[in-house]
Amino acid sequence: MSTVESAYSLDLKADILPARSLGGLRVGTPLREMSAWLSDQDLRGKVKYEMVGLYEARYRVAEGIVELAVDIRIGKVARLTAYNGYTGALFGNVRPGMRAREALRADARLYYSEEEELILCRGVPGVALDISERDPDPARVLDLEIVGVSVFTEALDTAAGQRGDWG
Repeated sequence: MSTVESAYSLDLKADILPARSLGGLRVGTPLREMSAWLSDQDLRGKVKYEMVGLYEARYRVAEGIVELAVDIRIGKVARLTAYNGYTGALFGNVRPGMRAREALRADARLYYSEEEELILCRGVPGVALDISERDPDPARVLDLEIVGVSVFTEALDTAAGQRGDWG
């Protein structure tokens, strides 16, 4: 195992830490530091990538269980998302694949934002839970599945961060 690979090996059981990390990967990591690891994953057929909009590249690794979103203007990881198959947890017990009802019961700070169409956490920036439907009837939200848990740089919630001034 190379040092690059061990420095960026994924741990699908690692805790999900808002605005910081998941899977052993960290928000804010320069892409150039991860390029050898991503190239190795690509050679093994274990990464898929795409450009999304003008300034975002997304890399899906571990058979699509983890996604890295990179702001290409500054070349850093802006967001990490865990999908079904990720067994680590947010706040000790919130995971992709569970029902929104279970998550909201597990942590009273979680709430559904109709404006964002995400489950957010009061007082805890840099985390969002994506549900399985776009623009759902609010009465149905509790029955929907959490399809992804994302951690991201707090700067994305600012005007400067939206312009790429966060690195």
